Amino acid sequence: MVAKRSYPYDDLQQGLQSKTHVTEKVYNSTAERMPKIYEQTLSKLLNGSKDFFRARSRSFPGTESSTSSNDLLIRECSSCRRQEPCGLCCSFCDAAVCDPCVRQCTACCNYFCQLCSIVCYGTRSSTAICFSCK
Repeated sequence: MVAKRSYPYDDLQQGLQSKTHVTEKVYNSTAERMPKIYEQTLSKLLNGSKDFFRARSRSFPGTESSTSSNDLLIRECSSCRRQEPCGLCCSFCDAAVCDPCVRQCTACCNYFCQLCSIVCYGTRSSTAICFSCK
């Protein structure tokens, strides 16, 4: 191993860093495997995302089951009026709510739209409270 140049700031010196020599054979074998690894990683990410949303739509109250087990219903969100996959319904008014617009009440832990909840801005974070718990 060959030592790299030292860290120029002596008071913050953390020691020398070393670099590793990689042979052409190792580099080529890695380059041949990388497309397969990228493909496997992408498929795992996509499948994990699908599994997450399937589990979420089944486990939370106020959710509606979709006709297809792979897709959430694409409906108009009651808050932002966009055509989004709406997996949740407001627990107060039963309107469809997309993921960016949904708010969870900190008191009762139910899900509400932006019209049926109030955001309380605190010093560290903002929390939502529904009209029932207000």
